[in-house]
Amino acid sequence: MKVEVKHLDDLKREIKVDIPSELVEEQLTKRFNEVRENAKVDGFRPGKVPMERIKALFGDKVRSEVAEELISTSYPDVVRREELKVATYPNLIMADYTEDGGFGYVAQVEVYPEIEKVTF
Repeated sequence: MKVEVKHLDDLKREIKVDIPSELVEEQLTKRFNEVRENAKVDGFRPGKVPMERIKALFGDKVRSEVAEELISTSYPDVVRREELKVATYPNLIMADYTEDGGFGYVAQVEVYPEIEKVTF
C-alpha cells in the first residue's frame, strides 16, 4: 500500500492511498464468491449461477461494497502508520478503481495542533 501525506496548512492534511491490484482482486473475488453462493437468479440453482452472470447482475454493487471495505480497513492503518493525531472524520475527496486494477482514494483530515512543552 502506497501512502502520501500532504500538509495543506497547519492543521489540515491530505492523505492519498493507493492499494495494489493484488489485494483489490482478492477482495473482489472473495465478495463475488459470497454473492454467488446466495444469489437467487431465475433458471439457476443457488450457488450454480455462472460468474459472468453474477458480475453482470451484481458487479456495481460488489465493487461499491469492496471499495467501502478497502477504505474502512486501510484508513485506520494509515493513520496509525503515519502517526497522525486526527481531530475530525475524513472528508473523502476522491475514491476510484485504477486502470491497473488497484484502488485509490484521497481524504482530507484536520489534525490536533502540536503543542510544545514550555518550562519556566
